[in-house]
Amino acid sequence: MHPAYPEAPITNAFAMELLVFLVLIAYFLAVRLTLNVEKPKPVQHLAEMTHEFVSEQGDQIIGHGSERFVTYLTALLLFILLSNLLGLIPGLESPTANVVVPLGFALVVCSATPVLSIGVGLFPATFRTLKKSNWTRSWARSLMLKLLNMEASRFHRLELKTG
Repeated sequence: MHPAYPEAPITNAFAMELLVFLVLIAYFLAVRLTLNVEKPKPVQHLAEMTHEFVSEQGDQIIGHGSERFVTYLTALLLFILLSNLLGLIPGLESPTANVVVPLGFALVVCSATPVLSIGVGLFPATFRTLKKSNWTRSWARSLMLKLLNMEASRFHRLELKTG
C-alpha cells in the first residue's frame, strides 16, 4: 500500500488536528503543573473559568447529573474552539473546514452519549422516546441519508479527478 501523495502522506486537516491536540496537551499539563490554592496563576484562572462555563451550560441544558459529562464536554469545547481559531492565523487552515473533522466529532458525540448515559439511566428513556417518535420513518433520517449520499458522491468525484 502506497500513499497517493508520497511527499505529503497526511492531509492538512489531520496535521492541524495534531497541532490542536498537542497545544491542548501542553495547556492541560501547564494547568496541572501550576495548580496552587494560595497563589493561582493566569492559566489556572482560565481553566477555572472554562470549567465554570461548561458546568453552568451543562446544568442548564442537561440538568441533574451533568457533572459526569463536564470533563468530556470541556475537552470537546476546547478542541472545537481551538480548531476554529486556528484558521485565523495566516498560513494555517482550520481543521473544521474539512467535512471529515465535524463528521468525526458528530460520530464521537453520537456514539459516546448513549454509552455515558447508561449509568445515569438516560439511555432507556432516550430509547423509549425514539421508539415512540417513530424515528426510523422521520424526515430527519431521510435528510441525513440524502446529505451523506451527496457528500459521498462529491468525495468520489474529487477522488476521480485527483486519481
